[in-house]
Amino acid sequence: MISGGGGWGVFNSLFGWTNSATYGSVLSYNLYWLSVIIAFVAMAYKEKKGHWPFRKSNKTAEEPNNQASDQPGGVVLNDSLAVKQKEAEGVQMNIRETPE
Repeated sequence: MISGGGGWGVFNSLFGWTNSATYGSVLSYNLYWLSVIIAFVAMAYKEKKGHWPFRKSNKTAEEPNNQASDQPGGVVLNDSLAVKQKEAEGVQMNIRETPE
């Protein structure tokens, strides 16, 4: 058997591994895994909520304007969506028209 026992001897001879825990190595190992856990939790939060934790969400882009709409059922749309719908209706009108 190599000194250090089994696979540890290979690591010792190739990489200088000593297999002895120090305060710094244990602390850095724990801080590394803590940061990995925090990163995954933050990514899961962003996936579910749509924004990073402790940040304001972008509600201003999602809030509709208080203007009256000609949509059925009294649905109020924001300006960009209303413009896109008008353009789409125009395209549909042009497709349906047949040249004479």
